[in-house]
Amino acid sequence: MTIAELKHALDQTHPRRAGQRFPAELRQELCRHIRQARNSGVSWTALAQQTGLRCATLMRIGQEPAVAAPPRLVPVLAGHTEHDAGGLVLQMPSGAQVLGLDVQTAAALLRALG
Repeated sequence: MTIAELKHALDQTHPRRAGQRFPAELRQELCRHIRQARNSGVSWTALAQQTGLRCATLMRIGQEPAVAAPPRLVPVLAGHTEHDAGGLVLQMPSGAQVLGLDVQTAAALLRALG
C-alpha cells in the first residue's frame, strides 16, 4: 500500500473518537509503514504530516507486535499464599500479583483485562 493509499484509508475511518481503534488490517499496514519509514530515517514529524496522525499515535502503533496475538484464556489457580492480605490474589501470567481483592473488584479487573 502506498502512502497515498494509506492516507486515504485513514481518512475513510473519520470521524474518529478518542480511543477508537483502527481496523486490525489497517493498523497492521500502518505499523509496517511506520517501521519501514523509521528504518529509512524518516522523522516522527514527517510521518505525522504524511498520515495526518499525531506523533504519539504513530509511536504507539509502531511499537505493536507485527501480528497481535488473540486474547486467550489461561488457567487460574485458587490457593492460599504467604502474602494473604485477607482477599483474593490475582496472579498474571507474567508473575505479577494483585493482592487483597474482593470478588467484585477481581471480576471488574478481569473484565477490563479482556
